[in-house]
Amino acid sequence: MSLRVAFYSHNGFGLGHLRRNLLLAEGILGQRPNADVLIITGSAGLAQFPLPPAIDVIKLPSVRKQATGRWRPHALDIEMEHLLRLRTSMVLEAIRAYRPHLFVADFLPLGVEGELRPTLEELAARPDARSVIGFRDILDDAETVRRTWELDGSDVAIRELYDLVLVYGEREWFDFTAYGLPSDMPAYTGLLGAPEAVHKSRPRGDVRLLATCGGGADGYPVLASALESMGPLRARLEATISCTALTGPLMTEPDVSRLRGIGKRMGGRVHRFADDMGGKLARCSAVVAMGGYNTVCDALSYHLPAVIVPRSDPSREQQIRGKILADRGLARTVPLADCTAENLAQAIAEALDTPYPVDCLPRLDGVRAATKTLLDLMA
Repeated sequence: MSLRVAFYSHNGFGLGHLRRNLLLAEGILGQRPNADVLIITGSAGLAQFPLPPAIDVIKLPSVRKQATGRWRPHALDIEMEHLLRLRTSMVLEAIRAYRPHLFVADFLPLGVEGELRPTLEELAARPDARSVIGFRDILDDAETVRRTWELDGSDVAIRELYDLVLVYGEREWFDFTAYGLPSDMPAYTGLLGAPEAVHKSRPRGDVRLLATCGGGADGYPVLASALESMGPLRARLEATISCTALTGPLMTEPDVSRLRGIGKRMGGRVHRFADDMGGKLARCSAVVAMGGYNTVCDALSYHLPAVIVPRSDPSREQQIRGKILADRGLARTVPLADCTAENLAQAIAEALDTPYPVDCLPRLDGVRAATKTLLDLMA
């Protein structure tokens, strides 16, 4: 009998939760080619990801985060309580029909406003099933997470409804017990770096910038300033400057059109999505990005000088990650309010002029480590 695995990601805003689950799904299939994988997600950008034959998907109606613990429908004109009822029943009926041996949730222990509780209780009653909650390296500031988990019951659910807690980070990078977990509970895997990453010497006379903002819903100011920074960079550096901006699938069409206008004026390129993201990372000289988990993992994997413009809300996650990167010398950070072409150009020039601190990198073999931990749990 093949191993049946189900992954859940609420995906209230970007693509990060879905991308993490897909990385782990591919890791499992690499070790267990006869496994079947079902992805249950609310991601509005699902169509951008090519899926291996052994992976199928159930798309939940999308939601959007308003504030910590508060959500609203992303597209449908429907009351949130009715949307939650629909999502809850979809997840539960999918699990009842598919009967996975392994269920892996990302980020929200109980899903959006408790939608996972019936599913987790049903899985807990099955002796042949195991449930795992996986977290990115940083969620938010410690006080906010502790208060939220206490109010919505996530702290109890983590202890009673899950067999394993995975943290896709390392303790020395960020100590996850700050959120109130016992010191022996989180299993750290290292960050989910890009397994195919290559490190090439990049000639100084040809500076290729890659500007990216994850899903792209709030990324316009960063990409616009990155494209505009080509002007002051040309004046500052004796180099040929090029810039490719990736908008992501969630940026509005008017914003994409405005960026294409800036790109045409500055001599940069603007694309919705990159089919060969690894190739673009390998060829670029530096990256300008918001501080999302997956983007940072990519930049670290390819040893890229980075300028990070952290998102300021709805959580402090990216600001905390940006400070860790800056403290280790792995990136320059520019506050969103100060994200101008001149400020980015200065930060990019400084990043390019600084030797890359390889000794300060965190562990980046998280896909391999997490896959092994999940399969060991099932063994």
